[in-house]
Amino acid sequence: MKLLHHALLLSFVLFFSHSITAQTRKVSCPSLKLSGVNQTVIEGDVVTLNAGVTGKNLTSKVAFHWVLSAGEILNGQGTNTIQIKTDNLGGDYITATVEVKGLPAVCALIQSESFAIKPGCPTFKLETPSVPVEEGQLAVLTASVTGNGARHVTFHWMVSAGKIRRGQATAMIEVDTSKLGGVGILAAVELGGLAPACRTSEVVAVMIAKKGGKKAKRQIIGEE
Repeated sequence: MKLLHHALLLSFVLFFSHSITAQTRKVSCPSLKLSGVNQTVIEGDVVTLNAGVTGKNLTSKVAFHWVLSAGEILNGQGTNTIQIKTDNLGGDYITATVEVKGLPAVCALIQSESFAIKPGCPTFKLETPSVPVEEGQLAVLTASVTGNGARHVTFHWMVSAGKIRRGQATAMIEVDTSKLGGVGILAAVELGGLAPACRTSEVVAVMIAKKGGKKAKRQIIGEE
């Protein structure tokens, strides 16, 4: 009996598998292709991606479900075309995955595409002391960098006189002005990590007053 039972069970499984295989062969599944990213993407750009589906078994019930590894879908979820927001993503990668729903079970369509986001150009301003600096006091200079690309910026400072006490490689430095009364200090900062088209440097002059002397002056010398 056991042998007969196993034989019948095996026959049923083989028949069922054959039926499923036959049905699968009869289904012609459509194809899926992602397109849209054909040029460099700069931080802050809006990226458009399109999911092109061609072939048979397409119905009005077909829908598209998108998932992003980063960024934000501005519009288009549920359709074959989406727009992606890339603000503050410079230096990162976005992987977009789309799944086509509403097709026969044997026609699962999922595809992904990844693309890099290059840093954009931030707003850049070199700020000097808001009050006069007298000989012997620390002169504090700050590079204010905001906007797209700001989080990837590196800093390198140079001064024509005095000594940078602390802050090299950061957004703010303190310069020792000992024995510099009556001398003008040129301070320059160069920004790294930005796109070639971005402004990357600025130079300012700060006049150091003698103790009990005239007020110090600030002057922007130049920028690139």
